[in-house]
Amino acid sequence: MTLLDLAAKVEAAEGPSFALDCEISKAVGSAAWPPRAYTASIDAAMMLVPEGFTVRLAIYPDGENVCILNDRPWEDEQEGYVFVTSVAATPALALTAAALRARSENPA
Repeated sequence: MTLLDLAAKVEAAEGPSFALDCEISKAVGSAAWPPRAYTASIDAAMMLVPEGFTVRLAIYPDGENVCILNDRPWEDEQEGYVFVTSVAATPALALTAAALRARSENPA
């Protein structure tokens, strides 16, 4: 399963999932056990964000949770600019999915 496939599964989740956390840990090469609670914790999800990325997390009154990640300031947009978004059921899910998308475009 690719990181993009995994991001789509995270976006489709209705809430935190230990099974998804296990899949994410495997996909990013983490040997931690138990796996970090990426799908439940914003702090854990932040560990997936590639270094140097800006994080914008919006939590709207209608329940929509949106995360935007980009790899340089807005005014520096140019060829090779990485900009990803994600919408999910919880802030942690949105951040986790966006981080997985960013990793897929910016492998470290």
